[in-house]
Amino acid sequence: MCGRFTQHYTWAEVHAFLSVLGSPRNLQPHYNIAPTRTIDVIRLNQDGKRELVPMRWGLIPGWWKKLPKEMPATFNARAESVADKPMFRNAFKGRRCIIPASGFYEWTGEKGDKQPHLFTAADGSPILAFAGLWDRWHDPESGEAVLSCTIIVCGASEWMKVYHDRMPMILDPKDFDGWLDGSLGPEALKCTSEIA
Repeated sequence: MCGRFTQHYTWAEVHAFLSVLGSPRNLQPHYNIAPTRTIDVIRLNQDGKRELVPMRWGLIPGWWKKLPKEMPATFNARAESVADKPMFRNAFKGRRCIIPASGFYEWTGEKGDKQPHLFTAADGSPILAFAGLWDRWHDPESGEAVLSCTIIVCGASEWMKVYHDRMPMILDPKDFDGWLDGSLGPEALKCTSEIA
């Protein structure tokens, strides 16, 4: 699964790679993002244009009635069950997103002596595009709207299996529109080995 990743790119880089609209921003680098942290997410706005929005990493479905601390782990969603699982199916139908990442971590070794491995784009690109889902939840205590997201993971490519049996679903630029507008499903995508 993808439990830690990095986001360190400039506004110009994310704008060029993902065609994000909006005023330029001074994006802060994050080198070891853990679940429940706030991350950068690309979604479609009401006009169907791509926008960069901060969201909580760990999806809280809109129908959730308890507090976030009572949520099961939802920072990853399995590609093979995302369309059917109650936690994710509504978001899968209508709230797709792309999570820009500079890389992700996996660990090997025995407990107490784990070795981290950072995986980035093999071509040197500063950004990978993870397939994701997002939702809007209202805190029952404060009434505050909370935007949250999950990274979709699939079975690891042959190259990646040495390190872990799963990996983030990395979108090819030609699939960005289809993923965001819902016309492309996870069954049409495959995990890529274009990482180093």
